Amino acid sequence: MVSASAPFPNRPFNLRVETWLIQQNTNTVQSLIGWQLWIDKTGYSPTWSGQGMANRSMIFDGYTVGADYTPGFDFNGNGPWLILSGQNWQQHNTSSGALTFAIRGAADYAILGYAQVDTSMTPPVIPTYGLPNAPINGIVTDITRNSMNYRFGYGGGKVDGYTSRWVAGETPNWANAVEVPGNDGLVQMKNLKPGTMYWFQTVAYNEKGRSPWGAAANARTLAGAWISDGTAWKPAEVLISDGTTWKPAEVMISDGSSWLPAG
Repeated sequence: MVSASAPFPNRPFNLRVETWLIQQNTNTVQSLIGWQLWIDKTGYSPTWSGQGMANRSMIFDGYTVGADYTPGFDFNGNGPWLILSGQNWQQHNTSSGALTFAIRGAADYAILGYAQVDTSMTPPVIPTYGLPNAPINGIVTDITRNSMNYRFGYGGGKVDGYTSRWVAGETPNWANAVEVPGNDGLVQMKNLKPGTMYWFQTVAYNEKGRSPWGAAANARTLAGAWISDGTAWKPAEVLISDGTTWKPAEVMISDGSSWLPAG
């Protein structure tokens, strides 16, 4: 809020201006400013007129946003008195989003005389950028039987952060996806199921909202034989004998047309 005042010359009264930010429109890059013009009494003074001059106005950057010329006044009480009020949209710079504007409140009363208050206001800058672009270059690395890392890159635009999502399955059902933070361009996945396909996507966001989801990346965890100790599944080493020694067996998985090493 901006508040400023100035005295009337002929009586113990001050003219006071109050302005404040009501809301901002990021689409039109404008601020809605509320304003009021008050008279404050600073000492005893019987001041009344049924028909005396009573002009008051509020001016933003040379443009009159409110005025009243109704004659007559009665300031015999203690006050304060609200003599003018309203609200007005102010246009920010559409490139920088910044705004500073001059404010003038003025009043001219019979007996009180003329008073003028000059001040200014600088509302918060309104972001003029749009939505960020979708993240790019999604890849899956460091694949093991129960873990993998999903990485993605900056797609462009103003970005405040990222949210990633993942889902397991041969084809992605994003309705069942789990969202996780990924602000460093990396999502580390652990405690995964062996031989299972996992899918990943990322969205960027800023004050304006979210980008589209980036292209999906996917990978399958390595397959293997597992045994349970009663509380958890642990990898089992599969061995075959060549007649004299036991050697690790090669585990294969099918891609639908051929068998491939599981890793």
